[in-house]
Amino acid sequence: MRDLLQYFNTKKKNSAGVLQNWRNWAYRILFRRHVVIEPTICAYDKDHLVGRVQPFGGGSIFWSQACNGCQLGELLIGYYKTFKKVPQSSHCALLLSGLLTKDQVKPGQVYHLPARYLE
Repeated sequence: MRDLLQYFNTKKKNSAGVLQNWRNWAYRILFRRHVVIEPTICAYDKDHLVGRVQPFGGGSIFWSQACNGCQLGELLIGYYKTFKKVPQSSHCALLLSGLLTKDQVKPGQVYHLPARYLE
């Protein structure tokens, strides 16, 4: 039983390392191209209403219209789920930078962005 738990813990750490390595690689390339990506903001590990999307390196860069980090963001996401109305602009200055994800996302999707550093 202990060996099985150790196997799953190792597998989880390896997948977290792959995601973090990909984000670091993408950040370095995008920094050289003058694309604003800030990997240290609080938007990671939250739900987002996806706005603009740009495919990049097997993953995606997306700009969020709202995140559930505050009550206003939760309200905007709930409003979108109910009435399918997208906010005209972002409610938070931190969401003006792009967010990196290894998954394929679409505009108008509510997406849970994984944490910066998975444990």
